[in-house]
Amino acid sequence: MWSVPILSFVAIVLLSTGVAAFVWHEGVIERDEVWPGEGWAGGEYTVELSHDGSKVLFLGYGGSDEVRVLDREFGLLGTWEPSGENMSVEGATWATTDNMISVWGSNGSGPDFLSILSVPGFDHLAVPNMTFNDTLVDYTSARLGADGIILAVGGRCQHGSSRLQVVEVNTNHLINDLGWKENTTIVDIEADGIYFVVVDERGFVTSIETRQWNEDMRWEGSGGHPTAESIGYFNGDRIWIVGYASGGVRVFGHTPIDMVGEAETGTGPVLGVASLFPDPRYYAVAVPDGEGGTDISGWIHNDTWGEKLWSNTLKEDGRVLSMHADPAVSGRFLAAFDDGSIATYSTTIQLNFPPSINFTSENPEEWVGMNTVTGEVYDEAGIVIWVRYRFNDEGEWMDAEGTSEFSITFNADDFMPATNTINVWTSDGVHEAQANYDFFMYEPEEDESNFWVWFSGSTILVLVVLLVVIYIVRRRRGTVEGE
Repeated sequence: MWSVPILSFVAIVLLSTGVAAFVWHEGVIERDEVWPGEGWAGGEYTVELSHDGSKVLFLGYGGSDEVRVLDREFGLLGTWEPSGENMSVEGATWATTDNMISVWGSNGSGPDFLSILSVPGFDHLAVPNMTFNDTLVDYTSARLGADGIILAVGGRCQHGSSRLQVVEVNTNHLINDLGWKENTTIVDIEADGIYFVVVDERGFVTSIETRQWNEDMRWEGSGGHPTAESIGYFNGDRIWIVGYASGGVRVFGHTPIDMVGEAETGTGPVLGVASLFPDPRYYAVAVPDGEGGTDISGWIHNDTWGEKLWSNTLKEDGRVLSMHADPAVSGRFLAAFDDGSIATYSTTIQLNFPPSINFTSENPEEWVGMNTVTGEVYDEAGIVIWVRYRFNDEGEWMDAEGTSEFSITFNADDFMPATNTINVWTSDGVHEAQANYDFFMYEPEEDESNFWVWFSGSTILVLVVLLVVIYIVRRRRGTVEGE
């Protein structure tokens, strides 16, 4: 149901005529299928994929205390509910294997219960007695790691302090008992087989290295309330992605753990995060769209320039409750919605080359009066956001008519005699490109015919004047001689 081939991704630098043009790779997130739900009792529920992606764990789907396991085709494998009359389930998580889960919750007026169940039979397996000092009585999170051998449990002890306890399940040996910083509540524990990563209510992130059973801590956070978490892996390096109520996302990595990136992804709270591809620097984020729906987008982390929006923004009508990467298929993830439906998504990679500008109009014989220059913008993805222009590298940029096909109309009489340039600038939302269109304005030629008309007229006028003068002079001489 979920298997879709994913394109490999690369970044390419093209060199042409001594100018480097960066070719950006971007993601395209698409919804593949929607499971409409079956037996949903209404209300909120939680969803978690097993570490191999073969099974899906639901809590609260068929009722507030129901634990349900489905296969990756959403076929029901079994359900479990606590047998005690006053017992209620508060949390359930996968082990780092696909055949065990941890379930915890309230036991009426007494201490909380913690069960380790097999999947899909829901048989009770060994459970630590927690009989040592400062026994946890209020569980807030738990995770089985190291193939079900080691259990990390967060909660509050009988004295009210927040603690993390790491226990060897088969021997009930307490490996670590850590009082939590500032007595903050532990809200989530993740595991990748080697590390436990612990997130508390103030957004601080802690890494516990399980091979040596020593704490390898690097507290990070700034008081932000965490709302979503995800794990990724990259060449042996682990990256942990945490979303916050503010709409921000922080990326943690390296050993000891350190915050390596931070981004504001939208109006909070972050509803879900999911690592994408074997390279976990690519991740998906879900945030409210302000109208009751959800915006899902892809982001990329880079150690040099930080976090960058890397994909389209997919708008969904419903509100996402959680998101989870599919470990079995690169680039795939699922989202659980508040109407009981589950949607699956794929992310593919495409290279985004810069757009190119081509002028299509021919030069007129003479640039006089109003003229129109036309052109086309070609973009491989077919996206042209705008086309703008100005003259001679001066003045404000103006919008041309059209985008993929554009036109620019101007009055040539406004320009001085010289080579003039129309600067054209366009963008596809990722890249920008410019091109120049030159037109030459000549010095106006003098009209020689007007000169000869003037010369002839002037000559005739002079001759007429001379003739008149000669005539008058002769008349006067004739008159004088007659006297």
